Amino acid sequence: MEHFLLPANPPSDEIKVPCVCDPPYYDGESGSFITFPREKDRPWLVAVEVGENFRLQISRYERLHLLPMQELQKFYQEWLFFGFLKEIMGNDFNTGDFISEEADGVYITTRNLPSMLEEVWSRHPITLSPDAAAYQHVVDCVSIIHTVAKTLQHETGPPPSFDWGIVLSIASCARMIATSM
Repeated sequence: MEHFLLPANPPSDEIKVPCVCDPPYYDGESGSFITFPREKDRPWLVAVEVGENFRLQISRYERLHLLPMQELQKFYQEWLFFGFLKEIMGNDFNTGDFISEEADGVYITTRNLPSMLEEVWSRHPITLSPDAAAYQHVVDCVSIIHTVAKTLQHETGPPPSFDWGIVLSIASCARMIATSM
């Protein structure tokens, strides 16, 4: 997660977030970010609009029969990290830009994210107005990410049950995109 601002001499190496998705990591054919869970046969995870906020619709069935943690992490990383980037970048999105294959594993990389966002925003400027559809869509996506991250904290408990590096990478990416507009 190279886009994090770190002190000049950090106490440890850069933050490495594992890529837990299977290749091709994100198929890009799964429709929209908002309907992704429904299209992946998890309709109980669709964020529903409640007034001006979103809440995660988790059915009683899902609460009683939770997905295995590895499958849950894979689903959320594919949806909220890769899916959000695809939603924002459109045809400019390529999963390979966010994957770093190293000797000890496959990791998420955001090394080029700031410059990629500058390029996307220069070609597809977003009107920063609550009335603008594109702006509102990004706000809705970020609201969903926030809701899911908050729900994960309550539903899966404290670490080590869920790899919080994955949640951190999702949340920080969403924040960076929201603030770069």
